[in-house]
Amino acid sequence: MASIHLRLAEYGWFNVIGDLTFTLTSGEYLAVLWASVLIAVLVRLLRRGPAALQLALSAAAALSCALLSLALLAVLLQAGWWLFPVLGAAGAFVRLVTSR
Repeated sequence: MASIHLRLAEYGWFNVIGDLTFTLTSGEYLAVLWASVLIAVLVRLLRRGPAALQLALSAAAALSCALLSLALLAVLLQAGWWLFPVLGAAGAFVRLVTSR
């Protein structure tokens, strides 16, 4: 993982994303990631809630998930190519389960 992280650190955007993520999450990456995922599922399950609140929660969850995914890119790349189809399948499963 160190070699992947060092190769990514050569790019300026990776360092900026890492610093921004650490600042916004106070170093608690996984807690914020799980909270974002649970908020997204909650919004998906409660379709009859206030539209403005759902939009704000969805946007915040999507932004934090995207930011954390980029910040943890070295960890994701270490697992191998098979992780990306598994994540896609998990997303499809959540969509299937929560659709009506």
